[in-house]
Amino acid sequence: MTKEKEDFQKLCDSSIELFNAGDYEGVANLYKKETQFLAPNFSRITTREGVSNFWKNTFNAGYRFQKVETIEVRVGGELAYWLFNWVMTNPDKNGKTITQTGKNILVWENVGSEWLICLDSWNSPA
Repeated sequence: MTKEKEDFQKLCDSSIELFNAGDYEGVANLYKKETQFLAPNFSRITTREGVSNFWKNTFNAGYRFQKVETIEVRVGGELAYWLFNWVMTNPDKNGKTITQTGKNILVWENVGSEWLICLDSWNSPA
């Protein structure tokens, strides 16, 4: 694995750490100000502020990753992507734990010297 690819994978891994810490602002700051956020059963979100609100509600509801499995990472020029499967849990309204699986692709754009998410799309089940 190239140094560039290793560094990018570390960035991807750190995004999961922010997610599991419930840091919705930290996660939202990984997105471009104008982005494409395609969550199942939700309208398209196109702003960092909208992404922040989405993650705030998600984290407050108790969603956390239990497992993330990288399928493929590609880095080339101004774009990179991370394709992965995930297992997530959240409490239901009765306090029981629900487990979900899914697949996700994050497309990142190199803006200046910073990688930012320009497209986030997932669905479930994996």
